[in-house]
Amino acid sequence: MLAMCDDDGVPAVFLGEDADTTEDWENGVFWDNFRGIWGSIDGHLVMMYVESMTEDYILYEVPLKINGRLHNLSVAYDIEDAEYRMLTARLDESETGGIPRRDERTLAPGDEITTVFLAVGGEDEDTANFDHETFIIRGNSAFDELTLPDGNYVFMYLMTDSRGEFYYSDSTLIEMSGGEVGFINHSY
Repeated sequence: MLAMCDDDGVPAVFLGEDADTTEDWENGVFWDNFRGIWGSIDGHLVMMYVESMTEDYILYEVPLKINGRLHNLSVAYDIEDAEYRMLTARLDESETGGIPRRDERTLAPGDEITTVFLAVGGEDEDTANFDHETFIIRGNSAFDELTLPDGNYVFMYLMTDSRGEFYYSDSTLIEMSGGEVGFINHSY
């Protein structure tokens, strides 16, 4: 899990989850391959969640607005080819009165996209989605990796057990400067 921090090192904007890890299940040791990059569409950072994964691919869900309505875009990462592919988007349940919809659509040239992020922290620790950048999909639009902007980030592991219970590790503060990753502290 990764979040951008404010100037005081407090998590402010949740970027989401990734699954670029190496695991040693026998010894209970896990390494993240964090390289200071994150998912983007046409150079615009997006919030993303790991939906599922196999040995061959990782499937992400990316919340965004398409022409003003909140959708969840499925993006597949092919591990062998090291390539992303945008699949389809479905209308978010908040747009359908909580009723799940089965209809899906692809992004089309001319679609107006607004990236959506989750604001975290604050005095009462509330979270809320907010709109960030708006841009237009082109015929050659693509999902790719983008070097994170300079600043501080909080990193932690999220693990889920077979019952769906969540467990969080201690966090580590990371500094991005000129595309380079530096660790400010390690809290194990």
